[in-house]
Amino acid sequence: MRITESIISRGTQQYISSNAEKVYRNQETISTGKRVNRPSDDPAAMAQILEFRKTIASIDQYSRNIGNAQSELNLAESNLAHVGDLMTRAKELLLAQVGDTASADTRKIAAEEMKQIRDEVMQVANTKVGNRYLFGGTQTSLPPYDAASDSPEYQGNDGSIQTMIAPGVAMATSPNGKSAFTKDDLDTVKLLTDMMNALNANDTQTINDNLGKVDQAMNLAIDARADVGTKLNRLDTTASHWDTVKLNLTQGLSNIEDADMTEAISQLNNWQTAYQASLSVSSKVFQQSLVDFLR
Repeated sequence: MRITESIISRGTQQYISSNAEKVYRNQETISTGKRVNRPSDDPAAMAQILEFRKTIASIDQYSRNIGNAQSELNLAESNLAHVGDLMTRAKELLLAQVGDTASADTRKIAAEEMKQIRDEVMQVANTKVGNRYLFGGTQTSLPPYDAASDSPEYQGNDGSIQTMIAPGVAMATSPNGKSAFTKDDLDTVKLLTDMMNALNANDTQTINDNLGKVDQAMNLAIDARADVGTKLNRLDTTASHWDTVKLNLTQGLSNIEDADMTEAISQLNNWQTAYQASLSVSSKVFQQSLVDFLR
């Protein structure tokens, strides 16, 4: 076979191109810190990498879901604790106004404070998170209590918002607003309204008859708060589990995907040397003329 100048030229160009490609790939490896940057680098490894990333992305979504639910439940827990405090104050106020030292005038004054307590409990019950009412159950677009009503009563439901916290696992992650403020014929806000009206009317009999219900309303808030605490504990445990799983998966992904930087730098130096050598050789080859080959 006759070796022509064009054959030599093509061979030299391919050699230079191959070395340049290897230099580029090693530079890319060092720049990204990844030994696999495209499927052609290692098809089998890329398949594993994509599976790892898919699983990690799912875990990230579950973690976000859990984080959002924790934020809402922490808000609910704080609000229910406040309701408990308000009901304690309501009970103290009522006990003071059925005693011998109280009078119609003091009960009028107490009625004003009872109204403030009632309004604050109603405000807590109508707490919004974004565009949803926190304590409305699944009736999230309407306030649980109509603040404009003279005798407001709970109008939400006992449904719960479901949150995906694991594959195929949905958890009821919203507080049960109905059980927090109502039970059978007891409605906390209505009860406080009735007590306010009784104080205004100097009706100590009605106040005495309903002191037990005030205790029941207080217990509703306490029990609802305990339920929220149970949900938070489960979410905390699940979040911790996903943190551990993600850590292990991330390490597994790193083992497959990440480059050995010492080795990558060494290879880059080798290929840069080879590339420079190929350039040097090619410059000498192409400096020769056709007359040189005919001698």
